[in-house]
Amino acid sequence: MSDSTIPLAVSSHRLHRAVAMSTKVDAILSEIRALPPEEQRQVIDETLRLRAREWAQQQARLRDLQSRHAGRGLLGRLLETRAEERARG
Repeated sequence: MSDSTIPLAVSSHRLHRAVAMSTKVDAILSEIRALPPEEQRQVIDETLRLRAREWAQQQARLRDLQSRHAGRGLLGRLLETRAEERARG
């Protein structure tokens, strides 16, 4: 395989995966649509609860990363300030 065919192969693989996912999604949606309305509502409600929980977990991880990053910056500035103070005497 030459270098010029690699992007085409990668794109083809991604397209195949996208089509396969789309087919799975269509099958799942067909199953949900075939359910009685009350069961459809239950599936939708549970999906929304799961997504809300995932969102909350993602936000917590993001806040944790932000606080770690902010803490490092603050500690670095504090150490620099203390070093400057020591250098001045």
